[in-house]
Amino acid sequence: MIILLFMGSIALSQDLLINNNPYDNADETTKSRKAFQREKWFYEQRMYPENFIPSDAYEKAYIQKEDLKRSKGIAMQGVFDSWNSLGPRTGFYFAYSNITSRMTTVKYDPLNPSIIYAGAAFGGIWKSSNGGNNWTAMTDNEQSMSSGSIAIDPNNTNIVYYGTGEATYSAASYYGRGVLKSTDGGANWKSYPGNFEGLSYCSRLAIRPGNSSQLLAAMGTGGLYRSTNSGEAWIRIASGRCDDVIFSPTGDTAYAVGSGTGYLISYNGGTTFSSNGALSMGTRNHIAVVSQFHQLFILRDIRVQASQYSSQQMPVPHFHKLFQGRISAAVRHGMTFTCMSIRSTRITLT
Repeated sequence: MIILLFMGSIALSQDLLINNNPYDNADETTKSRKAFQREKWFYEQRMYPENFIPSDAYEKAYIQKEDLKRSKGIAMQGVFDSWNSLGPRTGFYFAYSNITSRMTTVKYDPLNPSIIYAGAAFGGIWKSSNGGNNWTAMTDNEQSMSSGSIAIDPNNTNIVYYGTGEATYSAASYYGRGVLKSTDGGANWKSYPGNFEGLSYCSRLAIRPGNSSQLLAAMGTGGLYRSTNSGEAWIRIASGRCDDVIFSPTGDTAYAVGSGTGYLISYNGGTTFSSNGALSMGTRNHIAVVSQFHQLFILRDIRVQASQYSSQQMPVPHFHKLFQGRISAAVRHGMTFTCMSIRSTRITLT
């Protein structure tokens, strides 16, 4: 009996034998780090024995969890039913110093700003109906609670899209399970896992103005995707890492940025995109439109660049902007950019 127990402990401590395991290629110093060992164990349990995580693994695990709840009941009943909050409390996280948590996406109802949706890094969507004074968890029982992006249909604000997978590209970022959609303000959700390449990481969901059935999704390392049926099906239209995508206010033009896709522009509402060499990409890139000034802003690393743009439906007057103490012409259509240096500044994106 003693020998059997000893042999069993040895077997449990051994690494899983996985052909072409990328973790085996790390140097010995990296292998000795606890963070590496935790990540290695986490992914090896899921990619054994074929060296990849099946696309339906998350769904199968969710179904199994629900089956266990129905057949065995819910554990920790009795003295553990009541909990007292002990946080949030700050914790030290590498170069970011003390932090409490990661909040990856926040959106408010455009018709009722008191209704706010917030997505925590791996805490799912929370909803407030009174301007942020009280919050309710909305996705605790869904297939993924890893938050990437939230989008609210401006024509029917009960329709909410939840792109899962935190696209911050670190060992602490969990992958997601495609796109979830609610038609009743977050009370119930339907999963649309789609045919997203690899693991799901969602950096931005964008609804086309004037046509709410059309959406674009910047799916991180999976590329840029498009849906024409309100998020039920998705087609990849650009490969390579896509960090962000946005429509012009009229919806006829769309812009996408990413270290893999480069800078892309669509002049037909996101149907097709063409590459534009107006600027190079940084390690991480984000984009925003300031509609009242007819300007497009792109953030790459710690540098902000701006370009005036226009659409067929929105005539743009001649416009100048003051950058670094001098007047520079902002050129239309996002074709050229004026650089603005930011030094000793940390920017937090929400």
